[in-house]
Amino acid sequence: MRWVLVIFFVAMMTCNFPLHNTYSVEAENQDFSIVGPGSMVIHQDEEKYTYVTIHNKKDVFQNFTIGVFSISSPLEIINLPMSEILVNNHLRQFQIGFYAPSNTTFGIYPVVLEISSDIEGVIAQYFYLNITVAPYSNLDFWVGESSNLLVDGGFRASVAVNITNNASLEDFVKFDLVSSSKWAWGWVMTNTENGSAYISMQPGTIHYVYFWIDVPNVKDAMPLAGTGPVFTLLATSGLDLEVTEWDLNLKMSTFRNVTIDRSDGLVQMPPGQDGRLKIDVRNNGNVPNRMNITLQAIDQDGIPLPNMPASDRFSSDGWTIALFGGLEDVELEPNQTRVVEIGFQAPYEYEGSFSVQLRIFPTQAIERLKTINVYGEIIRNKSMEATYQSSGCMNIIPGETCENSIIITNNGNARDTYYLRQTEPDDYINVTLPKNSITIENGFTDTFDNIIFHAKNGSLAFTQGEIEIELLDDSFSLTGLIKIPYKIGPKVMWSFSNITETIQRDGLMEIEMNVRNDGNAIDGLLVQLQSSHNTEMAFIPPFIAEVEEGVEHPRSFEVNEIPLGYNFTIKAWVQLPIDQTSNGTVFINTSIRSKFAPEIEFVHTSQGEYLGIPWQPKPYVDPGITLPEFVATSIAYLKAWSGVLFAILLSGLIIYKAIWDRNKRLEEIQQHSVAEQKPIETEEDWLVKFQRKEQQTNIEEQKEIPSHAFEAMFKMRAQPKELTQGIEEEMKVHSSTVLQQGELQRTQEQANTILASIQEHGIAKPHPENEHLHSKEHNPERTLRHDRKYILSKDELQDEDLEFKLPEMIDLDDL
Repeated sequence: MRWVLVIFFVAMMTCNFPLHNTYSVEAENQDFSIVGPGSMVIHQDEEKYTYVTIHNKKDVFQNFTIGVFSISSPLEIINLPMSEILVNNHLRQFQIGFYAPSNTTFGIYPVVLEISSDIEGVIAQYFYLNITVAPYSNLDFWVGESSNLLVDGGFRASVAVNITNNASLEDFVKFDLVSSSKWAWGWVMTNTENGSAYISMQPGTIHYVYFWIDVPNVKDAMPLAGTGPVFTLLATSGLDLEVTEWDLNLKMSTFRNVTIDRSDGLVQMPPGQDGRLKIDVRNNGNVPNRMNITLQAIDQDGIPLPNMPASDRFSSDGWTIALFGGLEDVELEPNQTRVVEIGFQAPYEYEGSFSVQLRIFPTQAIERLKTINVYGEIIRNKSMEATYQSSGCMNIIPGETCENSIIITNNGNARDTYYLRQTEPDDYINVTLPKNSITIENGFTDTFDNIIFHAKNGSLAFTQGEIEIELLDDSFSLTGLIKIPYKIGPKVMWSFSNITETIQRDGLMEIEMNVRNDGNAIDGLLVQLQSSHNTEMAFIPPFIAEVEEGVEHPRSFEVNEIPLGYNFTIKAWVQLPIDQTSNGTVFINTSIRSKFAPEIEFVHTSQGEYLGIPWQPKPYVDPGITLPEFVATSIAYLKAWSGVLFAILLSGLIIYKAIWDRNKRLEEIQQHSVAEQKPIETEEDWLVKFQRKEQQTNIEEQKEIPSHAFEAMFKMRAQPKELTQGIEEEMKVHSSTVLQQGELQRTQEQANTILASIQEHGIAKPHPENEHLHSKEHNPERTLRHDRKYILSKDELQDEDLEFKLPEMIDLDDL
């Protein structure tokens, strides 16, 4: 029998066919393919089945026939031939049975199967199969089919199991260890190859199989206690490839543990308020368990404070610390998490902190204590919002005040005290701030009242600016800035001065006054004249006035853009009533209104008394004159005017001498001067000027004077200035000569005027009553033309006709 086994093994080696391995064989063409095992083990007097899979690759049905092409004797095929129809592109598995008679010799028997199709042109395929006839094996693990092993995490488990060869032949056994886990393992055997171990076993012998398994630590509660992977030890016989199995069930032991997964670490809170931080603790042991949690007060270095034992609640230095959500009596399942909270109640201080340590360990496992340090800190957040309210500060008059207020909202997390401070003085506004401070709780609002702006006198109108006010907190640090705008309003102020009121004999009342802009802005005026009686009256407007066009006697006019401190004169005349039955008084109001503040009226009231008709002097009635009276009157006039006639003759001689000297000088100038000559004025040309006939005066075109030059000349006249230096003596002599010459010329002109009047009208006869000497009709228009001096440009002369009229008669008293 032993010789038979030796021959069998030699035959196996000669065929280079590993008995303990099976393989598959494929055969295919473009019409179909065949897949099946390439080998098969069978015992004597045993019937055994294998399979063949056919794939119809055509797009039509095929009828396949499986038959035996060749087979070694004495093997027998049970169910061939057979035929089956296979639809297109489908698979079909065919079962084929073999039988080895009891007298079959141990060895390898090749079998060839033929597979053909009923479709013409389809080539048949051949499938090759090796049938091995082998003796029976009998391997046995003494420990049974399975065993349990309790293991601890983090350790290596060494395993030894015995196996017996109960067969009557020597067996070459292959061992494999199979598991679905990823735990590391290895053999402690002599013969190993490609992860398998090998031993040769004689009949009836016992051998031990040695291997090890590394048990990992319990992680995230896995594996749970009492659970673990299964390792299967496979023993494959070299006789008939039979496999004997043994299962090793690993069971994890109890592991109690806890972990701190997450912590806020720090909680910040406002002064006097509380805060909580959260800590996630987890049972990462592999059994349900309870947790022991306490708090320990520590210093900044993490050292426990003396006389402060661990507890779930304590107080220190105004702080109160407590544990919430510990639930120490409630079990945590494996890998279950619980959130615990640590509450901090802070004292009402603006800064400070407190440190505490959380201590946690699983019940019955104090050696696995876990700790974490957390902190509570007082954080003071300073935040505020400030607005202002202003009343009247966008039109503040110099010398007056306006009131402001600042509203502050404390948006911080603690009460705060606020102060006000002006950044820097302002050029136009004096600011008065409240000296007191205000304390505001967080979330509340309070107001600084009575912030006074006082506009300085002399501030120009329409000046704009901002007052910057700083807001300081209780540490006197800048916490906000408020800018309050202001605008200086126009101060309307006009003053009357140099007021003169004159009543002429003919009942004409003349009013003259100076008006001055004492305000702070370039202003304009509306001037009006009003009377208590219905009588003729009018303004004599200044040259800068605007008068309604076409009005002969204007009772109002406007003046625009009057500079600060500027004076101008208002003139008016009023004809006192002469048709009243009783005496009375006329009240004349000269009112001015500012363009900026027309509601403010400045009024000057003049008054003039008049006589009623019964009290008025009766007019003189001339009874006529007789010849004797005429002669007597003429003689009286000649006597009265004899001195005048002598003066006229003397003046004529002087004028003649002056003309003669003048002509002589002109001749000398013509002889010695190369400059432009001036025509010699004759006596006739000089006398023509004084003819009684009204003549039109030709006004030479004058150069335009710029506005700034005119204003400067006007101010020089209004405000005379002292000479900065003395006049030279030589200049004084020349000036005296010029003045004397001018005086002489004026005297000559007056004399010529008198002579011309005598020639045309004769000697004037004065009125008997002196009070009627000046009873000539007053002409305001003539008065205006004589009193005013015009400086007109060329454009202004285009439509302007100026007439200078000489009086019809000149009395000697008028000289």
